[in-house]
Amino acid sequence: MQASRRNTLRRAAIAALVIVVWLGWPVGSLIYRSVHQPPRPTPRAVPSVQVPTKPVKLGWTVAQARTAIAADRLARLPGAPAVLDEKRIRAALAHTKTRVIALPFAGLDTYRAYDKQVTKLAAAQQRHGSKLIIVAGLTVRVEPVGGAVTPSTMSEIRQVLTTHEMTEMVLTGIDDKSRNGDGPSRLPDAPAKLVDIVAAGLSAHRVYTAPGLPTVTATARWNDIADGPTLRLATLPPGAPDNLAQQLSARFPGDLIVVVRGQWTDLAGPDPRLQTAAVNGYYGQHFDQTARWGPPAANIGLLVAEYYGRARANAAVVEHPDRAADPLPVVLTWLPWIFAGTVGLLLAGTLALRWRLARRRRDRRRAEIAGRARLQARVAGTGARFVQLSRYLPDDDLLARAGERYRTARDLVTAGGDTGTAAEALDTADAYLARAAKLPSVPADAGETP
Repeated sequence: MQASRRNTLRRAAIAALVIVVWLGWPVGSLIYRSVHQPPRPTPRAVPSVQVPTKPVKLGWTVAQARTAIAADRLARLPGAPAVLDEKRIRAALAHTKTRVIALPFAGLDTYRAYDKQVTKLAAAQQRHGSKLIIVAGLTVRVEPVGGAVTPSTMSEIRQVLTTHEMTEMVLTGIDDKSRNGDGPSRLPDAPAKLVDIVAAGLSAHRVYTAPGLPTVTATARWNDIADGPTLRLATLPPGAPDNLAQQLSARFPGDLIVVVRGQWTDLAGPDPRLQTAAVNGYYGQHFDQTARWGPPAANIGLLVAEYYGRARANAAVVEHPDRAADPLPVVLTWLPWIFAGTVGLLLAGTLALRWRLARRRRDRRRAEIAGRARLQARVAGTGARFVQLSRYLPDDDLLARAGERYRTARDLVTAGGDTGTAAEALDTADAYLARAAKLPSVPADAGETP
């Protein structure tokens, strides 16, 4: 009794120690981090600011487009922004059935209806069995295959959105030969006169709008986008890419300069690394929408500035690099959870194994009980046949052997002995009884179990 009690106390002590170590280490790491590592600040919310625009109706129909295609291999609807080298494209179309049509931008309010009309136009052209290159805004769609020709590098995206030059992409759609549409690797400086004009507008109003473009007025909400630097926005028509943003940054040190030329945005000012990430992040994710829908230039610039603002806000919550030099926080942060997880997996595995073994033992016991019940039924049946045949063969040797085997099986079943031996004895007894039932002195139905 005393030994059993000591074993119980020992098991309880070991379990308590495991629980204390298992849970105490992670709790200790949390306490350490709360004291020595202040909580990281949460990113600041960056507002979404856009310039209000008037709704624009869809300005073309499928019938107009089909009429234009029938009249010219290289067709263009009013308002199409794509810049095309007609001489090169017509030369590529000369010996083919392919036709090209340039369409205006889809527009933010009408792009769904626009896409339906493009699909109808493609289906109508497919019935004529000719290839159709659809330049929708600044995107290229090849029908009837339904494929698209897209820029492969960020430099090529900049070239397309800045200049609206689509010749290389259209030629690729015509003959399926990939071409490089990248712009210059090093941007030239903008003319000094243009820099002076834009800088004067940004100095007076924080906004410069080139003649012919929708006028934009700065709002107070712009101050929250970059959280610190003053945001100055310039919008220019499509043209060759240049270094205007960097040149303006020298005039306004510390400010965030946003220059939109065509549908492409250049950022300059503080945090050059974040500026590049913001531009690449926006256009890498939204090039197709920008090239098809043609949103207002000012709104594109503000959206890219919002990407920059979010990148700047998130940069403020990165942990200080001096924490990485101290190994103790890493050890106290991660090893406790690794240990706790390992112990949890071991305990779960042990419990699962024990449950599986216990289930197997239960199944074996149930099978054994069922087997004994079947043996008992067989013993009863064999005994009844033995008694029936004893009336006709009181002194027969076969009956005596069957009786000896029957009694052996009965005794083993009654005493809970080996079921295999009992089954073998019953098999032998049944065999003797079957032979005895065939003797001439036994009626035909005497060997059956009553």
